[in-house]
Amino acid sequence: ACFMRMDSRQPLAEFGNSITSASPNGNSPQFFDPFVDRHRLMGQRLSIQIKALFRKSFLVQKRQYKTNICQLLFPLSMILLLFGLQLFVNSVVQDSFGEFIPAINHPPVIPPHLLLWTPNSSCSGPASLSTNDKLGRFLMLDFGLGILNEQSNGLLSKFMLPSQSYSRQGVIAFNAIKRFSRGSQPATLCTNSPILITKLNFAVASSKQEADDRLYKGWNNNDSFVGGLVINEAGDNRMNYDIVVNKTLTDLQDMPALSGLMSNAIYRMLASRNGSQPITRAAQVQSSGTKMFPSPKTKVEFDLISLIGPSIYIYIFSMLLPVFMYNLVSEKESKIRDSMKMMGLKHNVHFLVTYLFHFTLYIIAMMFLVIIASILGFRYFTQNAFGSYFILLFIWGHVLCASAILLSTFFRTSKTATVIGYLLIFGLGMIASSLITSFFSSSSTSPTTMFFIQLVPNFALYRGLISLRQGVEFGNPGLSMADLSEPDVHLSAVYIYLICEWIVILVLAWSIDGHGNPFTRLQTYALAKRGKGTLPQSDLIVVADNTPDEGQDVIDEAKAALDDSSREPILMRNLRKVYPGYGSGQEKIAVKGLSMRVRFGECLGFLGSNGAGKSTTLSMLCGFVKPTSGSAKIFGKYVGSEMDSIHTILGVCPQENVVWGELSGGEHLEFFGKLKGLTGDELEKAIVNSLRDVELLTVRHKLAMQYSGGMKRRLCVAIAFIGKPSVVLLDEPTTGLDPAARKNLWTVISNYKKSCALMLTTHSMEEAENLCDRVAIFERARLRCIGTCSALKQRFEQGYKLTITSDGQHEQEITKQIMKTSSDAILLNKLCGVVTYEVPSQTARLSVIFRDIESNKKTLGILDWCISNTTLEEVFVRIATGKYESRQSNLNLEK
Repeated sequence: ACFMRMDSRQPLAEFGNSITSASPNGNSPQFFDPFVDRHRLMGQRLSIQIKALFRKSFLVQKRQYKTNICQLLFPLSMILLLFGLQLFVNSVVQDSFGEFIPAINHPPVIPPHLLLWTPNSSCSGPASLSTNDKLGRFLMLDFGLGILNEQSNGLLSKFMLPSQSYSRQGVIAFNAIKRFSRGSQPATLCTNSPILITKLNFAVASSKQEADDRLYKGWNNNDSFVGGLVINEAGDNRMNYDIVVNKTLTDLQDMPALSGLMSNAIYRMLASRNGSQPITRAAQVQSSGTKMFPSPKTKVEFDLISLIGPSIYIYIFSMLLPVFMYNLVSEKESKIRDSMKMMGLKHNVHFLVTYLFHFTLYIIAMMFLVIIASILGFRYFTQNAFGSYFILLFIWGHVLCASAILLSTFFRTSKTATVIGYLLIFGLGMIASSLITSFFSSSSTSPTTMFFIQLVPNFALYRGLISLRQGVEFGNPGLSMADLSEPDVHLSAVYIYLICEWIVILVLAWSIDGHGNPFTRLQTYALAKRGKGTLPQSDLIVVADNTPDEGQDVIDEAKAALDDSSREPILMRNLRKVYPGYGSGQEKIAVKGLSMRVRFGECLGFLGSNGAGKSTTLSMLCGFVKPTSGSAKIFGKYVGSEMDSIHTILGVCPQENVVWGELSGGEHLEFFGKLKGLTGDELEKAIVNSLRDVELLTVRHKLAMQYSGGMKRRLCVAIAFIGKPSVVLLDEPTTGLDPAARKNLWTVISNYKKSCALMLTTHSMEEAENLCDRVAIFERARLRCIGTCSALKQRFEQGYKLTITSDGQHEQEITKQIMKTSSDAILLNKLCGVVTYEVPSQTARLSVIFRDIESNKKTLGILDWCISNTTLEEVFVRIATGKYESRQSNLNLEK
């Protein structure tokens, strides 16, 4: 379908099967499609919309400085609280044990000892292969000790050799304490894979003194070692040595390997001497014990922050969830989201920008937290590799933003969403720190249990926080990026869990967002399946039937709208809306079988009492409310299935003042103008002209929160007309305006209506008569009459209204005189000497009424009098109160 572009200087014409206007040069009529330019610029409009929404969000967020301060103060206060607790604990510890641990230049040798594991141990993996001896299962805690002779039956090889041993029947004891939970109970000593040391760089010292000096000077320097051996005695049949371990650097992980290397070397030496012959002479291999590296003077402290950090960080890292939920739900609650959508904002654009903007706020807040914690010396962040916790926080931020969008779809009020958001954070946090942590720390937790626990994103996050804590607790040096691949460091698994959960939540959020509350939709669907939400066919307008309570104008309008050749910009055909009843309540019929049209360059006004269906009709046309049945088209595009295209040519002024208090009037028009594709000088010109038209140019840079109600209303009207939309819907546009502002706005609307199809609802009869080319009056969800104001007044005219003001002493005589003039006259009301009559025009001539009143004016004490025709307000009242139906019924009975 093609439609003409009206010249605002040309007079309006009746539109029939086509919409035309004369071309400037007098040639053939020009036709136009309002979607052509907008479709051609679709890609450009999307980029403009993204930039506009980012700018709007940034301005609103920047001016919500109180909210921003609170968002930063909470994590800051928690960090400072942790820091204060740490200082207090340090003071208590130092009072008990002193402030520093003295330097140890020559550490003593610790006697050897052996851990015997019970035969019923449930450990599995290469670290606990069964043995053939009767001692059960051996795991070496620190180092090995054994004697090799002809009666040993190879026992030394079974618990002294490292993983390179040719015997796979023995316990590979030297790999049993590979990062065993760092200071946990011996029950967690088992590991799933052995340590393999393949390359070592050796340095030889000529004496113990020289070795201790070099190790002491290498503290916190590049000249550091993982461990060493001190040979005390060496001979053909005897070997005695000490193991030197670096507890700070390796956390005793090198202890078994060093012992294994030494024992393995001795064993291979003895075996090589005998060749293939069995060993016949006794050989003793013994270790005097172990000794730590020399250490300098160190400060006494207890790392409380790292110990309780995960239980606090799980709240801090999730605290923005209710804030994001509040922002999203408040947009829907205040109908700002719907306003942006009706003005052309794409759902994908809103989803993308909202998601990225929230994620940016999250990253800023988390970086602020990490910087402050690092400045205060939190080992949780200073000792662990930056990438280890940055990846965790980065993925968690995505999960948080996607969850906020998904959860916001279930709420209608921002207060409820905020409360539920905080309950989720604190509830899941307390469960994680009190119950779930026991599953994570227990070696008996099955992989299946661990899998289902980590399906909850908060619990997976908590496991990652615990892994980071284990890297620094009890003086451990922290996790490096290489440690992430280790099986007992669970961060890699946590990353995978969170990424998978983020993808699932993101897909669900994108699918559900923008389609309303899923619970409401399911409930509506269930009601429809039971037969509710539909109307019987008797409630439809049947055009062929001339029903008694429908005027010929309604019938003719329906016929014209249902005609397939109709090409008006707005066509409604049997449009109806039914709100389902909940529980035992009855369904609410809002619009019954509405069939009508709106011409280009025409202003069609809707009159009706509250709940008559006016605003519901506009809501269906702009896509805010889905029709129960019937159809509507705007410039050939179907309402419902093609709303994205319709929104590009639609301007809407909703019933409420939908504005951002943090934006100025000019910024509002800039944002909505960009949604319509305006840029550069064209946008600036449109902003200035719109603000000048509604008399807001002088307050262009004033925030909307400082506007009065009338100023906000005028701003909403200016927003509706920005971008020259081809269809404009105004819902009570002059509500709350003073008389002067109202008349100025009438002029603005009258000028704009010449270049669009315009519909408005109003309760002002004066406004309808001044603005509307045609008026449609609704009553009880049905269209009762439609036409020009003069035609409606003439149609429903029942006579003249005569009002007489007298001295109050001759009211009965006045009534007799009026009844004498017209026997069908009716006394309408009488109050304080003012009497009003209705005089049928069929039984009384104006000249007779004038003559009788003027001739008896002094005799009857008449001070003043007036006579008037039927007003539009009287027509509306008669229809709204049902007097119209009574009169129609009487006329039909008479016929």
